[in-house]
Order: sequence, then structure tokens, then C-alpha cells
Amino acid sequence: MNREKKQSANFEYVIHILFWLVFIIAPLFLREGPVPPRSGNMVFPGPHPAMHSPLLTLFPVLIIYFYLNYLLFSKWYGQRQYLKFVMWNIITVVAFLGLRSVLELWIWEVGIRNLFFDFLIFLFMFLLSTSITIFKIQNITAKHLRESEISFLRNQINPHFIFNVMNMIVAFSRKYPERVETAVNTLSDILRYMLYDTQDKSKVSHEIMVIEQYLSLQRLRFENEVEIKTSFTLSGKDIMVEPMLLIPIIENAFKHGTSMVSSPVIDISLTTHNGILTTMVRNKYTMQNTTSLSTYSGLGLANIKRRLELLYPGKHEFEEKRVDNEWFVVMLKIDCR
Repeated sequence: MNREKKQSANFEYVIHILFWLVFIIAPLFLREGPVPPRSGNMVFPGPHPAMHSPLLTLFPVLIIYFYLNYLLFSKWYGQRQYLKFVMWNIITVVAFLGLRSVLELWIWEVGIRNLFFDFLIFLFMFLLSTSITIFKIQNITAKHLRESEISFLRNQINPHFIFNVMNMIVAFSRKYPERVETAVNTLSDILRYMLYDTQDKSKVSHEIMVIEQYLSLQRLRFENEVEIKTSFTLSGKDIMVEPMLLIPIIENAFKHGTSMVSSPVIDISLTTHNGILTTMVRNKYTMQNTTSLSTYSGLGLANIKRRLELLYPGKHEFEEKRVDNEWFVVMLKIDCR
């Protein structure tokens, strides 16, 4: 995140430099006619007639005004102090036009040659700097809203997951009370991970560890009643991924693939290659729980879909499908590069 912020700042600096280079160099090719200087009082005695352009006295004033408006005055716009913003812009423009008049008198002993032309340039700088600021404010606001929604979605899935696990432990504690201590210890490990290691991005290997811990709870619950298959293949560097993104898919597989199903099977595969994460989770289903499958995308999967849209726009594929009237399959592919 810090690297992206630094790259964005560097790009902004480059744009500013290029803009001013073009703005300053352009009048050398599209200049006003040369102005005869008063003999002996010429500040720029060079032979190039472009050096006599009255625009040269305007550039320093414009640069100062642009950054005053861009860095200072526009903050008042962002704070909705519109009257203060407009008044200080008017005062500054009048003051700078007066300063330019002084510069013109000092260098060439003439007044401002074209007040309307100067006003148009200041108006252009005003609109440009204000537009950039408004655009940045809108981007920052959108970014904050996005980050708030992501935080909300993360906070939503964690209690949902804990609630389901606690219900699961309560359910099998009646039948296997001796397994409760093991289950609680496993749950505490998962909660520790959720609390301390899921602030931004998490390594895929760590996510697999949590998945394995969750599956160990399911094995305590079902023992040999449910066949659980797993295949985890990590190729190359351990990539970073949104934390707790895969658990809801597996949760739903157990929720819909273990009731009213003879010989239930939960099959989970996860692979990484060249920064791409591919996950497939499938479970058997019967026509008796078809209604349940029609609402398969409950809170957990709806949460996943929205997080994918926010965090991996255009870089993910998510698919749910029935296969051979026997398997319900969820496919997820994320480009984490």
C-alpha cells in the first residue's frame, strides 16, 4: 500500500514538472511580437526576441498563484468554506495583477499590455488547480468509502464465522464431550490469527493453515461420516491474498453438503502459480436440498463477492455451478500480482 502511494506521488510530481515545462516553453514558439526595450534599463539584454515577451513576467506570478490555490486555498473548498475560498482568490488575483504591472514597468517601462488576456490566464489557472483539487477530494472520499466498506465486510465475516463454529462445537459437545477441549484450543488458534494477522493481506500459506484448523474441527464433529479431501499446491513465492476470503466457501460446502446426503464428500483444492490463486470447492448434493442450494449465496458468499469486486476488480473469476446433478462446485481464481 505504501509503495502504491509513493508511486502515485512520484507520478504527480512528474506531471507537474512536464506541465510547467510545456507551459513555459510554448510561448517561445507562440510569442507576442518583440517589445523594444528602453536603452540601458533592459534586465534581459540577450539577443533572443522571445526574452522580451511580457509573458516572462507572468510565469513566476502564475506559478505562485497556482500552488497557493492548489495547496492552500483549495483546502478551504474541501472544508466547504466557499466564501473564504472565493474571496482569497479574488484578492490574490488582483494583487498578482498589480505585481505584474510593477514588473512590466520595471523591466520595459510599460503597463499591462492586455488585462483581459492576463485575466483569462489566471482564470485558466484557477479552474485547473481547483479542478485537480476537487478530483483529488473525490478520489480520497471514494477511497475512504471503499476502505470503510472493506473493513465492514471483514468485521462482518469474522463474527459470522465465530458464531457458526461455536454452534458447531456446542452441537458435537453433547455427543463427544471429551473433544470440546481440543476444539476450543483449535478455535483459540484461529481467533488469534483473525485478531493479529488479518489486518491487510495474508500469505496463502497462512490461509491454508487456518483452513486446516477449521477442517480439523469438522473432523472432530463428523469423524468418518463425511469424506474430506484436500489438495494444496503452492508453486513459487508465497503470494499475498485478502485474509479469510476462502473460509466462507468451505463453510457453505459443509452447510449444504452434509445434510440429507448419503456418503457426503467435501473436496477442496487450492493451487498457486505465477501469482495466480486458483481454488475449487465442491460438495455432493441431492434433490432434497436443491432449495437450499438456490440460496447458496448467503451472507458468506455474498460477502466474498463484494470483497472481490472491491479488492480485485477485473482480476478475479468467481463461478458457482451444478455438475452432473451430483456436485455443487465453486470456482475462484484471483490474479494476486
